[in-house]
Amino acid sequence: MFWIVTAFLTFISVTYLFYNVDINNKNHKYKVYGLMAFSCITALSLYLYLGKADMPDFPYIERQDVKNIDLPHDIKNLPLDTIIHKIEQRLANNPEDKKGHLVLAQINAKLGKFAHALTSYEKYFSLTKKDIHKAPSIWGDYAEVMILNNDNIIGDRAHEIYSQILSVDKNNMRAYFFILIYNNQQNNTSFINTQCQNISLSDNDIWSQRIQLLCNKISKN
Repeated sequence: MFWIVTAFLTFISVTYLFYNVDINNKNHKYKVYGLMAFSCITALSLYLYLGKADMPDFPYIERQDVKNIDLPHDIKNLPLDTIIHKIEQRLANNPEDKKGHLVLAQINAKLGKFAHALTSYEKYFSLTKKDIHKAPSIWGDYAEVMILNNDNIIGDRAHEIYSQILSVDKNNMRAYFFILIYNNQQNNTSFINTQCQNISLSDNDIWSQRIQLLCNKISKN
């Protein structure tokens, strides 16, 4: 966000300078320096006010190559656009292809097409009838895409899904992380502090590391 705001303000400044400043004029040079400083200071102020500078990076289902998804063997090594076309073609011929809907959901999630991914996940769940107890990992991915599609705001539905995942797997650190983030967004610091004191973390788990970072940041506030 900081860099977007900075770029926008810089564009405005450069446009103003282009039409109003003579760079050969010594006095006008100070306008250049002043506007540059103004852009950076204003952008930083907006970021600190509106953003979450003290929070760890908001994670995403690891942004690995989409070919690490469990693709059908006959299309696994094809170009990505061909893979998508083949899957969509198969779904057009067989709308009840459960595996096809899941793979398309995962691909769209990796490509940042979150709304499309949600639609495919929901179709997959409607066909398989798999609840959170039977497929906690897939439901966790689904909830994460819900969050990403909602500008990183954890809604009640995503929070509910991760709470149910924890009821199935009490060591699911991803679920713990998002529940803590949800409570942070709700300014429920007492809940977070209690959880941070009692949760058992693993040094080798990426989600445990994110939880530790989050707890450390919150404890300093």
